[in-house]
Amino acid sequence: MKVIIQQPVIPAYRVPLFNALAKVSSIELEVHASQIIPGLPRSADMSLYKFNFVEHECITQFNGAIYKQKALKLPEDFGKGDVLVYNSNPRFISNRSLVNQAKSRGSRVIAWNHANSSTSSGLKSWLRKKLTASKADDLLLYTKEELSMMLGEGWKRENLYYLNNTIDEQAIFRNIISFSNEADIKNAKSSKAVLELKRERGFEDKQVFLFCGRLTEKSELNLLLKALSICSPEDRSNLIFIIIGDGGKRGDYEKLSEELGLSENFIWLGAIYEEKELTPLFLSADFFIYPGAIGLSLNHAMAYGLPVITHNLGSKQMPEFSYLRDGFNGKIFEFQSEQALSQLLIEFLEKPELSRQLSDGAFQTMHKNITFQKMILNFETCIREQNNRL
Repeated sequence: MKVIIQQPVIPAYRVPLFNALAKVSSIELEVHASQIIPGLPRSADMSLYKFNFVEHECITQFNGAIYKQKALKLPEDFGKGDVLVYNSNPRFISNRSLVNQAKSRGSRVIAWNHANSSTSSGLKSWLRKKLTASKADDLLLYTKEELSMMLGEGWKRENLYYLNNTIDEQAIFRNIISFSNEADIKNAKSSKAVLELKRERGFEDKQVFLFCGRLTEKSELNLLLKALSICSPEDRSNLIFIIIGDGGKRGDYEKLSEELGLSENFIWLGAIYEEKELTPLFLSADFFIYPGAIGLSLNHAMAYGLPVITHNLGSKQMPEFSYLRDGFNGKIFEFQSEQALSQLLIEFLEKPELSRQLSDGAFQTMHKNITFQKMILNFETCIREQNNRL
């Protein structure tokens, strides 16, 4: 069975999934994507690919509102019994031609996308899903929660699949062991290597919060800064925030931290992409904090046993937010409430045992419940059930 997956770009976290699918003997996998698209992260290093890759130049139109990947074309021998999995973002107008090609040859078409996201909910989300369903045979969703939501909206179960989107948590675990020489996350976080790093940084007796992501409006770090400014000077002196990432709002956020007198509370490290460099920083933190719309950053943090702090409004979150269980693997605060976030920060100072308690739940979520191997099986199930219907 030939399977073609069309994507805008190939981010690093998707490479292990595509590599795993390429190893399946009954699947001939080909991934079509662009190396560079304005406004999106660049595709991962091609030397990592173990799958057949077809590159397409991408151009933008109408000031970046529309994307077009050039020369999207199915192989001549692609037909009945084969499956096209495409990214159904309607801004990529070149996908229409690809879908039409597959339909004309009797191939099955699977649309892969969010059901809901922080920027698409309500009527906008409903219209997008209706448009997608008019073209695709089936929808491949990011999470089981999205599937439940769509069933509640009256969609047919036989046309819906989900991945439980995640990252390769075992690759991260191997980095944890390599850095700390500990296979248990509790021991890893209190290992000699981590304690030395904390002493070097000067925050061995502090509550350490980590943010890792692009510094855009979506991150809403301004909310965190204002929440921290509400705390008393005594409380603030015990709180450290490590900020990993870069983006258009970084300068604004750093300036605001200075204006609010919070410069000593923040360590701005810029963008770091190598997991080996990220590992000691994640292990040395007590919590992961993302005041805005969180996505796979949640999985990344919980793979390290880091409890996640974010806001509570699901319609303004990405699908992966559904993995968070308040009081089990993280804590939530009222959407856009500086006061609520400030109170939560103080609660962590007053109850230092919360970090250890929530850490167990975070690790269990990523290493037992939402695993990379389960995601691969979910993807395979979607493809195989499609093929069985032909």
